[in-house]
Amino acid sequence: SECTSLNKTPDSSGLGAEGAKQAEAEKSVAPEGWTIQTVDDPGDVGAYNSIAVTPAGKVHISYHDNSGCKWRDLKYATNQSGSWQIHRLDWYGYLGRNTSIALDPNGSAHIAYIDNRFYDLLYITNATEGGGWQQFRFDTFSPCEDTSIAVDPNGKVHISYKGMEWMYPYAISLRYATSAAESEGWRNYSLDAGVDIRNTSIAVGSGNTVHIAYDWMEWSSSEVRYASNASGYWQVSTVGSSGVYDP
Repeated sequence: SECTSLNKTPDSSGLGAEGAKQAEAEKSVAPEGWTIQTVDDPGDVGAYNSIAVTPAGKVHISYHDNSGCKWRDLKYATNQSGSWQIHRLDWYGYLGRNTSIALDPNGSAHIAYIDNRFYDLLYITNATEGGGWQQFRFDTFSPCEDTSIAVDPNGKVHISYKGMEWMYPYAISLRYATSAAESEGWRNYSLDAGVDIRNTSIAVGSGNTVHIAYDWMEWSSSEVRYASNASGYWQVSTVGSSGVYDP
């Protein structure tokens, strides 16, 4: 049934019987030089996926499982051990949308995602003593979406995302959360605001400088904007504009 699919146990290949058959069929349609594998099946799985790869070529994928009868899950799949292993990381509610994954220098996974019951920003990692998963919840006072995550060479985490402001006329803000603040713990920043902000993407450059690209919108135009602290303080610039806002 729809409910029991939440508790299915993968076989040694990481796939169900139908998935193994599908994987064999997919091999025959893959373009030359490419390999296609089914990682998780069956059900409505794989939306909001994000991928990271180790220097040794081991793959880590975060994604949303929408196939449950009551809960919607955050899932994580990896072939670090040689075969695909699937982990159900968070499931109490409507979870796992807008996932973004990054790896630290030790190969531990860091995942940002959204709780769609309350639209909180969530972060989960296995960069802990013993390798167990630890979850953090941020920005619980306003709705959040469009996460992107990066980890610097020191293992510090940087997350960009869209957040709701409660001030008119600029209702939406570009936000940034990091564990790299000078004081202990996490800090959140609002970097820009507009009628709407979408599709944030974050990267860490030399000297652990932070670079964020995103769509900025107002009623008469939309722009690609770029925010960075590479100069020592945050600066926002416009990369290009379309002149049309499409809600």
